[in-house]
Amino acid sequence: MPTIANVIPANVKEGSQKRYILLGRTQQRYSGIKALADYVHRKGLKLGIYSDTGIQTCSHTMPGSLDHEEQDAKTFASWGVDYLKYDSCEDKHIDPKERYPKMSKALLNSGDKKIRQLRHQASKTVGEQPEILKTNGINPDMLEVDNGGMTTEEHRSQFIIWALVKAPLLIGCDIRSIDQATFELLSNKEVLAVSKDKLGVLGRKVKKDNDLDVWVGPLTQKRVAVILWDRGS
Repeated sequence: MPTIANVIPANVKEGSQKRYILLGRTQQRYSGIKALADYVHRKGLKLGIYSDTGIQTCSHTMPGSLDHEEQDAKTFASWGVDYLKYDSCEDKHIDPKERYPKMSKALLNSGDKKIRQLRHQASKTVGEQPEILKTNGINPDMLEVDNGGMTTEEHRSQFIIWALVKAPLLIGCDIRSIDQATFELLSNKEVLAVSKDKLGVLGRKVKKDNDLDVWVGPLTQKRVAVILWDRGS
């Protein structure tokens, strides 16, 4: 699974009262998002960007893509973006079954067939629209490994559960400064093999006893991955 090296916000320039154009922030080192994408691709990585199904993102400081799906999808494609993390805030209470397919179709019509749309829409609608996910599993958001606020055991638990449910393993930390323990966790071949297993069936929790969970996931060659998770330890 390719990783997102960074999530780049976009500035907005008002073209008229009815139309807005996304503009990438020009950094000192990079001349906009297209140049940054080219740099990231030369490093063998993929570039992701963030937007929202509503009128604003969840930070309430950036515009969302509601009613501008076609325009924004073409902009993302022109920048060379590989992934779109598509959140759900300020959505005017419009059904997600209406909001998410609009961007999915816009990405397909953008001329760049490789852009993947990753929906960040928690559990209440997970599994209802697999054609929108463009992945084999669900998208419970990026990994928090090495971002602070969690123990090593919690980081390990998240990474393993994400792999079992075939969620995109999107690294959310600064990969330039990770320590050896984090590198070994994120590059664990056995866990990655579960994530990439060709059967593509989502793992799930099959038993709970107080703080103890049992998760299982079928694999190819009639194998099964099993996780014993002690939430209380």
